[in-house]
Formats: sequence, C-alpha cells, structure tokens
Amino acid sequence: CVKKYLSEEGSEVPEFEKAVKDELVDEPAFQRCRSTLNSASKLDSL
Repeated sequence: CVKKYLSEEGSEVPEFEKAVKDELVDEPAFQRCRSTLNSASKLDSL
C-alpha cells in the first residue's frame, strides 16, 4: 500500500481513486496504511 502510494502508480487515474474510496475505505489494512501515511507526513512537516 505504502509503496504503491509513494510511487503514485495509478493515483492519477480517476477509476483507481474511485475504487480505493468506494471499496477499500472500510478495510482495516487500508485504514492502517492511511494512518501510517498520515503519520509520516506529519513527521515530515515538523
């Protein structure tokens, strides 16, 4: 998840974004990934 996000593969494809938002938002693994990415961006901004 993190590697895919950081490489931005497919992130500019609207269908990919819609699939992620619609299908994965309730998945525990996706929530952990999002939490990890949010924490990393907070650390970078310090």
